[in-house]
Amino acid sequence: MNSHTYFVSYVSFVFLFLYKAMGLTPIDTTSGFVSQPLNQSNFDLQKPYDVALEQRYSFSNGFHKLWVFKTDKPHSRTSKTLPRTEIRFRGYDYSSGV
Repeated sequence: MNSHTYFVSYVSFVFLFLYKAMGLTPIDTTSGFVSQPLNQSNFDLQKPYDVALEQRYSFSNGFHKLWVFKTDKPHSRTSKTLPRTEIRFRGYDYSSGV
């Protein structure tokens, strides 16, 4: 191992030791959220406007896979956003607390 690897390992060990010594516990990042169903009735797929959906999205064995490339266009001709491919949820919009 090189000196950088030893340093990172040492710092990680010290951090873990101090974390445990202070009695800290991991934070539950899902606290306050409620599991909601995900099906095609409550989401829209957004992908570059000039590309077929099959070129940026697949669903297989319970996994949604999405691709985006830096050369992609936004999801609509009038959008000012950067390239993206995403699932937009309907009916579960956050209004506060996030």
